[in-house]
Amino acid sequence: RNNIRGKLENKGIQTSIYYPHPISRLSYYRNKYGYAPVKYPEAIKIADTTLALPIGPHVTEEMMNYMVKCLKEVL
Repeated sequence: RNNIRGKLENKGIQTSIYYPHPISRLSYYRNKYGYAPVKYPEAIKIADTTLALPIGPHVTEEMMNYMVKCLKEVL
C-alpha cells in the first residue's frame, strides 16, 4: 500500500488511510473486552490494505479518469 501511495503521490494524487487500526488492535479494547486481532482477520486485512482516494464535489470527471489511469499504471 505504501508503495502504491508513493507512486500516486508522484503523479499528483493524494491518498489517505482512514482506519489504520481496527478495534482489535487497540489496547483498550483488547484489555477491557478481550478482543484478539487473530479473531478478526478480515478487519486486519482491510485496515492494512485500504487506501482512500480523493472524493467530493471538487473531483471532476477528468480528475476521476486521471486517477483511474494512474491506478492502472501503478497496480
